[in-house]
Amino acid sequence: MPDVLVSNERCKAVSNLFFTLCAGLVAGSAVRTWEGAGPDIAVLEWLLVAMALAWFGWMTLGLIVPEDRI
Repeated sequence: MPDVLVSNERCKAVSNLFFTLCAGLVAGSAVRTWEGAGPDIAVLEWLLVAMALAWFGWMTLGLIVPEDRI
């Protein structure tokens, strides 16, 4: 397999990791809000970190080399 394809797969795997962590934090925030009967500072911090992880995941997808350049 060419190195570019391996690199693309690694970028997609890292991006998937960032998006999965983001989803976990959003779900955890929802549960904490539900159980605590309202948002608190921890929920807001978790959502801020989730947004950062989503941004990193999106930027990691930008590193993928298109197939027409291989």
